[in-house]
Amino acid sequence: SHGATLVFDQEARTEDGQRIVVHYYLSPYQPRPDFRPFEMKDLRRFGFYETYPQWRSGDWVLYAMKFDVHKPIVFALSSAIPRRYRSAVRDGVLYWNQAFGTSVLRVIDAPPGVRAPSPDYNVIQWVTAGAFASTSYIQSDPLTGQILHAHIFVLPETMADGDLEQQNDHLRYIAAHEVGHALGL
Repeated sequence: SHGATLVFDQEARTEDGQRIVVHYYLSPYQPRPDFRPFEMKDLRRFGFYETYPQWRSGDWVLYAMKFDVHKPIVFALSSAIPRRYRSAVRDGVLYWNQAFGTSVLRVIDAPPGVRAPSPDYNVIQWVTAGAFASTSYIQSDPLTGQILHAHIFVLPETMADGDLEQQNDHLRYIAAHEVGHALGL
């Protein structure tokens, strides 16, 4: 749990009548004392999402957005993911353990009723409609860059056509790609 004390939605409509929902999670600020920010400088081969510039010790500093890897990073598969695709999504998440050379990521089935966005779970949500491609969202501590939780939305229309094996191969790629973004890369 991330200590959420207040969770609520605000709903509105655009001028053309489209529904917009904004989800809010308000919780006390409790930075982890053992989390060490990673300062962004001299990265030429890869990059991270980053915090806004901060004035520290007479200089502007940017911190990378990253999870605390001292504990497992757990992604929860929403119940909306069809059974025939669940193992492919799971494989896409766990690909990152090979990339890291250690088991940092785990996958669970989300408890009943849990869906993205959630203040307590990193949820991979299957969505059936949207004006976007598959995507990920990160909530991080703006002062340290620590990722508090992430959500991944998989839009089935972004999967390749073909038989089930071809669809699952492409879905593994989509899941791994979006998890990379959710990890701050």
